[in-house]
Parts: sequence; C-alpha cells; structure tokens
Amino acid sequence: MKKASKFTFSVLLIASILVLSVTPAFAGGRAVSLDYVAFGDSVASGVRGGVKELCSDCGYTDLIAADLRSAGVLGSFSEDFCTSGMTAKRLAVNTSVLKDKLSSGYKLVKNAEIATLTIGGNDLLAPLYAYIKTLGSGQLPDTAKLRELLTELSDSVCDGKTAPSVEADIETILQNILSANPSIKIYVMGYYDPLPVAAALTGVDLDTPLKGFNVYIEKAITDVTARNKGASICYVDTMAAMAADTADNLVMTDIHPTEAGYRVIAAEFWKQIGLEVPVSAVPTSANVLVNGSSAVFEAYNINGSNYFKLRDIAMVFSSGAKRFAVDWDSADSSIVLTSGAAYKAVGGEMTVSGSSADAEAVASSFKVYLDGKLISLKSYNIGGFNYFRLRDLGSAINFGVGWTAATSTISIDTSAGYTA
Repeated sequence: MKKASKFTFSVLLIASILVLSVTPAFAGGRAVSLDYVAFGDSVASGVRGGVKELCSDCGYTDLIAADLRSAGVLGSFSEDFCTSGMTAKRLAVNTSVLKDKLSSGYKLVKNAEIATLTIGGNDLLAPLYAYIKTLGSGQLPDTAKLRELLTELSDSVCDGKTAPSVEADIETILQNILSANPSIKIYVMGYYDPLPVAAALTGVDLDTPLKGFNVYIEKAITDVTARNKGASICYVDTMAAMAADTADNLVMTDIHPTEAGYRVIAAEFWKQIGLEVPVSAVPTSANVLVNGSSAVFEAYNINGSNYFKLRDIAMVFSSGAKRFAVDWDSADSSIVLTSGAAYKAVGGEMTVSGSSADAEAVASSFKVYLDGKLISLKSYNIGGFNYFRLRDLGSAINFGVGWTAATSTISIDTSAGYTA
C-alpha cells in the first residue's frame, strides 16, 4: 500500500432551493481543496499489465489525483484502502473500521469529499487469476484450460450465488463509507473485459456475463442510495472505453490494464469527477438589451460563453409570448420548465451584487425538463446560484441571442427564434 500525503483541507458549498441552486455534492460556493480516498483491489492500486508488482504510481487513482492536483484543488490523496488481491468480502470486513470514530480510517474518510471504489473482480475471476499466475514469462496459456476457466467465469455470473454475494458486499462497503461521511461523493467502477484476446481464441463470450456482473454493481449503488437520503454514488462505465483499443489498453495474458489502459479508465472517472472541479467565472462586462431595452443582470463569462441565472431570464420573459414557469421537482432532483405558463417569483430575481471580482464556478449536473422532455443545458453553480449558458437557453426556449462587438452588447430578442 502507498502512503497518503496530506495537504490543507477545506469545505465546499451549499445551495438554496428557493433559487434553484439545488446541486450535487460539492456544487456551489468556493471549492478550495478536495480530499480523495481510493478503495479497491489491484486495479485501484495501479498494478500494470505485464508487470509483477503490488502497486504503482501509474494507476487510474494516481491519475485522478494528478488531475485534481493540476486543477489546484487536491487537498490529500490516500490509497490506504487499496490492496492487490482484495475481494469485496474482505473489503466489506476491512471497512467496518469506518464505524469506529476513534479509528484513523474513520477520520480519513470523514474529512474526504471524493472516494473511488473498484472491487469485485477478484471474487469473480479468482480461478482465472490463479491459473494466469502459474504461467511463466512469455508463456501462452493452454487453450483448453483457458476455455474451461472462462466458461466457469461466465457461468458463475448466473449461478445465483457469486454475483449476488458480491452485490451484498459492495452494499456493505458503500454503507460503511457513508457511515463515516454521509456527504462524501463515491464513484464506483464497472468492469471491463480483461481478456478479449483469450475470449476470441477460445470462443467464449465474456462481454455478456461481465455486463451482467456490472448490473449487480449498479443495483448495489441503487439500493444503497435509496436507503440513504442525499447520498451521492455514481457508477462509472469502463467497458466500451477499454474495448476501443484492446491492443493498447491490455496485455494478452494479464487482466490488469497497461499504463494507457489506466489513462482510459481515469478519463472515464474524470467525466464525472471533473464536474466538481471549479473554473474561473468572470463578471460579464457587456451591455445587455432585452427586446431593445437595457437590462442589468448578474451574469458571468466562463470560457468565452455568457451565463445567466435561469430565474432572471424567466422574470424578464414573464409578460411576453416566450414566458415559462420554473419549478423544482425534489423527488427527481430536477428543474421543470413549462412553456407558456406564468412565472412565479420566489424573490431575489434580477438582484445585482455589483462585484467585479472573478468567482469560482462548479459545473451543475442536475436534470432539466422542458414541457416534459429532458433537455441539455450547460450550467454552473456560482456563489450558491445556478447560471445557465445563454445560448443554450435561447436554443431550448427559442429566443434570439445576438452579439454586437462594436458596442460590446448582448441582445436578447423574444420576437425572434434562435439561430446558432
């Protein structure tokens, strides 16, 4: 196991439902640092395909920590709960220490914002792993023996014992983590096909049973989330990404990824973890015209795009043909927009702070529905409020958005339709 390195820890955010700033964990406010704890087996420890080692600094967990460090938000990183050969059953027992408030493990997890979990492979693939370890350097496996083992692996997913047992152990692990820190955000890895070449040589389908195995992992996440109100547990699919280039990502006689494979896995995690990393938001200095009349908004520019509060736009549209209602569905944690319906003010709309200072913005990932249809809107939480990309709103609600460089003016026109 690798030692943890500690830096400064601080807390993130809070949001206000009244202004639709309900967001995932970490969203909103200033995010100074994130403490990250990894849990899992040899894949979490970074054991590289074709290399005999117990761990490395090249694993996906190391790469995630490096990305957080590069973004300037890594507070600390620990792999104290990562061990090569770890099974879900053993980790379920090991993480019971998180219930002890005097333990170092409890304190480690209590202070963390992010956790990743990769577990279950050793429970499912143990006979195959044992056989592969008997092979000498460069020695190819016996095809008949390999076919026998892969067939056993495939059958074990459907035997009614192995996969449900792993599911139960994963539920215990997740519950143990949440017992130490109910607000931690947990990312759980789904498995990839570790031996695509061997499967092709033997004619045994591994993709189907492994996809079935991942369903059990997802069910564990769903069940624990349902029992723990407010828990944030995300499933990370790696199968398709790892299958995109098996020659680069995997070694024929080793179930562990290569360094390239670990980069692929880290990238899949980062698609979700990266949403929690703050970016710089610059107060918009442009003039704003709504149907030709000057209007003052609290707006920000992020990476070249202007972001406005959703309720501010709804307020200025409230008396026209493009009006829309804004509601919050607490059961689904989603925003519901209704075209043509009257907007009900909640207070605070069109409030301007007058600050010229840059702010930190954290991407929002909640769902938005327009007239019952799920739509895609880029949004960020800034200081407890959610800001939406103006052109995304224009496209969804169908109003004109223009830019006049000579006068540095943003124009919003409800009499026109949106054009890109």
